[in-house]
Amino acid sequence: MSNLINIWRKSDRPSRQGPAGDYASHLKKVHIGPVVIDLGCGNGHIESLLPPGHSYFGVDPFPMKDTIIKCKAENLKIEADTILCFAMLDGCQNLSEVLEAVNRCAKANIAILTGIGIQPDQFHTHFIDRATIVDGLPDFRIHLAEEVSPKVWLFDFWRNGEWKKRGSL
Repeated sequence: MSNLINIWRKSDRPSRQGPAGDYASHLKKVHIGPVVIDLGCGNGHIESLLPPGHSYFGVDPFPMKDTIIKCKAENLKIEADTILCFAMLDGCQNLSEVLEAVNRCAKANIAILTGIGIQPDQFHTHFIDRATIVDGLPDFRIHLAEEVSPKVWLFDFWRNGEWKKRGSL
């Protein structure tokens, strides 16, 4: 296991390729608030894709850089305007606890990129369907739901009432 972690630490490339891994285009489709938490950030690649002026906090249980906060998503306690959960929900230990944490800590929105309807296998710890995510985020409503490749969905959830303050999304 430690050899695998060391290999990942040496990589500065994004961990996903193809339409599902085109994080730059996904970030253009979702709201990005001034303060961003990137859960399960890996090497923190998403920070380089954000427009200037954003405060970025990468959070991962196995940090690949000293600037990344070591924390399991289930234990998240800090708040941010936007929480990103890109390609991490299907590999977390306790999905319901992660959803509770992001529901509590996101002030404006939660952007999620995840597999939907994929049976557990070596890469997917949980079977996730849309209802599981929606039910796990009771303080939020779906603003965007787009299938970016087969069985891979991009969601942008807005805290109830946020669009009233900001006008039409």
